[in-house]
Amino acid sequence: MKILHRNQYFYEKVFRKWFIDSIITIFIFIVSGMLLYLGALYVTKKVLVISQEQSVEHTGNLLDNKLMNLKQDISILTFNDRIISASYINPPFKAEDYYAFHQAGKELIGIYSYSGLEDIYIYYSNSNYFTGCYTLTNNNRGNLSENSFSKTPKEWKEFAKKQKTSSFVKMKDSVYFLCPLKKNGKSEVICLAIVKLDMQAYKELLLQDTNMARRGYYSYIISKEGEVFISSGNINEVEYGYGLLKQGVNYLDEKVVNCRKLNNEEWEYITVMPVKEYLREMYNLRLALYVYLAVIILLAFYSVYVETRKKYSPIQRLRENLELNWEQYHKEQVVSDKKQDVFLKLQYFMEGILHDNYQLRSRVKKEREDVWGQRFSEMVREYGEKPESERLLKEEFGMSFEYGIVLIVQNMESSMETQELTADERKSILIFCLRNIGTELLGDSYRCFFWEYTGITGIIWSDKPETASSQMFLHNIIEEIRTVTLQYFKTNMRITVSRSVHSIPEITEAYMQAKSAFDYSEVTGKWGVILFDESFIKLPSYWKNVNAIQAEIQFMECMTDHNYKKAKENLVNIIDQYSYTEGASIQLLKCRMFGLINMMLNAIEIEKSPEEEQFYKEVNLVQRLFEASSIQKLEDEMMDIIESFVVHNENKKETPGQKLNRIDRYIEAHYKDQALSVQQIAEVFSMSLPYLSKMYKQHKGSGILETIHICRINHAKELILKEPEISLAIVAEKVGYGNIQTMLRLFKKHEKQTPGKYRLENRE
Repeated sequence: MKILHRNQYFYEKVFRKWFIDSIITIFIFIVSGMLLYLGALYVTKKVLVISQEQSVEHTGNLLDNKLMNLKQDISILTFNDRIISASYINPPFKAEDYYAFHQAGKELIGIYSYSGLEDIYIYYSNSNYFTGCYTLTNNNRGNLSENSFSKTPKEWKEFAKKQKTSSFVKMKDSVYFLCPLKKNGKSEVICLAIVKLDMQAYKELLLQDTNMARRGYYSYIISKEGEVFISSGNINEVEYGYGLLKQGVNYLDEKVVNCRKLNNEEWEYITVMPVKEYLREMYNLRLALYVYLAVIILLAFYSVYVETRKKYSPIQRLRENLELNWEQYHKEQVVSDKKQDVFLKLQYFMEGILHDNYQLRSRVKKEREDVWGQRFSEMVREYGEKPESERLLKEEFGMSFEYGIVLIVQNMESSMETQELTADERKSILIFCLRNIGTELLGDSYRCFFWEYTGITGIIWSDKPETASSQMFLHNIIEEIRTVTLQYFKTNMRITVSRSVHSIPEITEAYMQAKSAFDYSEVTGKWGVILFDESFIKLPSYWKNVNAIQAEIQFMECMTDHNYKKAKENLVNIIDQYSYTEGASIQLLKCRMFGLINMMLNAIEIEKSPEEEQFYKEVNLVQRLFEASSIQKLEDEMMDIIESFVVHNENKKETPGQKLNRIDRYIEAHYKDQALSVQQIAEVFSMSLPYLSKMYKQHKGSGILETIHICRINHAKELILKEPEISLAIVAEKVGYGNIQTMLRLFKKHEKQTPGKYRLENRE
């Protein structure tokens, strides 16, 4: 300790504290690293065991489901008449017998294709034939039974007759599922279904990761008789037989052995995992960890001392070269034992100077920016004189005015952090962000200034002539300013931009353009960067030949007919047309909004039942529509109200008479449509075609198609009398007939005379 105190650095209390704190911090990190390593060993072992247990449970469930699905798919063949009837065929065979066998085999194609089997047969003991999906084999020669089951025809026939219940058997390194097919629950076996399992698929199910096999992991399925049906991994011999292990996790000889009994068969699924193999790499790291920790400790002491001395030297030299009269500054903050510590002396001294300097600079800057704001406000109001404005831009900002634009900014939404601030504080922060971000992005060729004036107003100008690309550049920069502010400060803005102007007196006109675009954007609900020239919505091209009044009528018809899907489509088109504001005033836009509200109210079918009155009260229709402050908000409210009607209509019990009246109104509204049909009406009213036809005829006494024709003929009669010179072809087209012959035939059927004769008689 004496050696340390003789050192000029350790003499300083702050240095000693700095050095010791650094060493303690490094020591804590070293100890934490060792504890984390030991904890990682334990956690890794537990995680491996838990993950393996979950994997075994998951694989066991998959096996159970696979076996259960297989049994269900095969057992259902008992009810297949083609398969069962073929079992009664006895030699000698006729051509139709072979055809019956082939047809029975085709019944297996579905199971073979979708059940993931290697092969499937039906064995008929009466005829000694195997029939498959695409094959028919006579077993009298023994080719199939000997090659697949290692049995002669006679042995196989006896073996098949003894299969009274379904079971899994292993024959010639393959696993088969044998299922006897019985008729009406009788004891005798009609035929035998033979399914050859796809062993590769089951092996892949047992071993889903090939790296696990290389680490000594293996698994197998063993039956009650001790026979291994399926295995995966490097298994040399079966260490654990059926029933020798408890269900779940077993720790045996540094191995984790999982045992799970399958539900659909007396089998056990067993997995064996050597734990040391998985943790070997972490164990091998121990020696390297110890060496690393020793080197780190030595280097830490040395580097902390050298780095601390390096950082402390300038302060030491400053203490030697400067005589600080500390008693004049903040005596109350330093007690006597700290007077010899140069760090604390410098800290309090510099804090006092910096604090005073910061307050002075902030006050001067705020006063200067307030003066600038007043001068710019006079500029946009035409109160400022041109020479003074030019002097302000050139002297204070270092750039004269050649051309520029005016912006109006509104904060649309703020983050949760800024919402806790007052409105003035949020506005000050936003102005600060706009000034700094704008200056950074615009570069040296432009200047910008934002201040509080009817919200937040800004001017961007340059002393260079405007080029063809200047306007696009400024618009991109403004969009980037909005994006950066949204990304980093979670503040979304609406920015309206004027056209570019080329003299200071024109700034007033530019401000009015930005203000006009701002007013329109508030009514139409637009946000983001809005240019003055693009603030007016153009009429969509598809409205060129559309009658707005007719569209409103269709909207009301759809609402009356409860066809809310079509009503929404019409409403979108109508609002697109109403958003056309070229040359319109804000007052006209508001009138259009009230027109939409009136159309919505007229379209709603007001029923006087108590349930309906309660529904309209809950929807709060009128207040919601009249409180909408923009076209977009109005559209959102109307869409939400229509959705409420959809839910209400689905829950409302409608009588057949009410539904038929709506169908009649629908026919009357759409009789001109040549595509109008009974099928279309059934789809519109969500009814099946047979039910609709039956219900309509039962209540109305005539069919729907007949009603459509009567409606069209009545309108045709009106047209013939109203316009005597009109041709019958045009009449047919106007009432919904694509063919004049169809109209003539139906007209004569219903009126007992031709349209021409009807016209002559009524003229007289």
